[in-house]
Amino acid sequence: MAKGGVAMKHVTWALKMAIVLASLSLVGCGHATKHTQLLKVAITYIGPHELISQIVAGFRSGMGTELDGKPVEIIERHANGDETQISSMLNGVISMRPDVLATITTPVSQQALKNAPAALPIVFIGVTDPCGAGLAKTLERPEFTTGVSDVPPLERTLALIRQLVPPGAKRIGFPYSPNEEPAVYSSRQVEALAAKYGFVIDARAVTSTDQLPSLARALIRGNDAIMVGADNGMFEAAPMLAKMALDAHKPFFAADSSSVKAGAVAGVTVDYTQVGIEGAHLVQRVLRGEREGDIPVASMRDGQLEINSRSLKILGIKLPPTLAAQVKHTY
Repeated sequence: MAKGGVAMKHVTWALKMAIVLASLSLVGCGHATKHTQLLKVAITYIGPHELISQIVAGFRSGMGTELDGKPVEIIERHANGDETQISSMLNGVISMRPDVLATITTPVSQQALKNAPAALPIVFIGVTDPCGAGLAKTLERPEFTTGVSDVPPLERTLALIRQLVPPGAKRIGFPYSPNEEPAVYSSRQVEALAAKYGFVIDARAVTSTDQLPSLARALIRGNDAIMVGADNGMFEAAPMLAKMALDAHKPFFAADSSSVKAGAVAGVTVDYTQVGIEGAHLVQRVLRGEREGDIPVASMRDGQLEINSRSLKILGIKLPPTLAAQVKHTY
């Protein structure tokens, strides 16, 4: 019995040591897991587009691959350009349990606010009028979300037009998409600012793509210049608008780089790569523990002057030296 008791004591001691070592091992693993916790950030949008690609590139650059020693995984999803698929796309992303949901454009951000659980922070990117879209109570204290507004410096574009068109030019044709919140906002802003620069705005809603060619011809024929604001529908139509305006020897101005590249003579545009970078910085603040609704909305107020040298040459427009020195991009 004594011999067996000694053996049993050795077994008991060995078991205790094994349990202690296993516990230490688990504690160590738990510490390592906490230290290397994977942060998941989802970035979502309706579909591929040149400006959205610039936002995504800026966002990925701004986020990097880790934050405070923790690896960051960026989940990128879109709805293949189909607005009816935005909700299901978002639901699929939400089921992946991201730590933050980043949403590009107004429609995707609005749907995300409806679909996402209250505990999932939302950071919108590239929303022109966050308050009008119901995403923020105020820009200083948004409450529901936070994000980056891409409202273009429309007043600077009007000032640019005044410098480049003849002194007698008074009328600006402004086609816009009535079903897009940013487009309607742009139209209202331009109409409110126009008198300061001696302009009258001929704003007309484009209710269908079939209507656009005839409406554009009427606007070009009846006005001294054409302008578009923050308007996805007009971004897509820019090549056609530019050609029609040049054929009629009328200048076309825009508030986005893709339209200037497509043939608009010039515009004071938003740097969409920087929009993405700013969005990443806000996401990082949320990941570090700040409540999204307490973070003020960021705005891209300054803009950058872009020109299309071919269009300027065709129309015989020469930039004054003071403007030429401000050009950020030439196409």
